Amino acid sequence: MFPRSPGQYPRSELSGQEQSLHAVLDNLFKELQKDGVAKDTKHAEIISKEDEIKLWETKIIGTENPKALL
Repeated sequence: MFPRSPGQYPRSELSGQEQSLHAVLDNLFKELQKDGVAKDTKHAEIISKEDEIKLWETKIIGTENPKALL
C-alpha cells in the first residue's frame, strides 16, 4: 500500500503533537489572509496543445538543463 499524500490524512489519524502543529499553522494562515497576504491566488494562463508543441520544438521548454525546465 502506498502512503497517502499529506492532505489525505484525517486529523483523527494524527498524533496530538501533529494536531497541535496543524492548529497553529491553520491559525497563522488565517491571520495572514486577514492581513491580505496570499489573498489572491494567481493562475497561469492555459496554453493550447499546438503552442506547447512549438515550445518543445524550439527548445524553449525541455529537460536538457535546469533553465529549460522553467
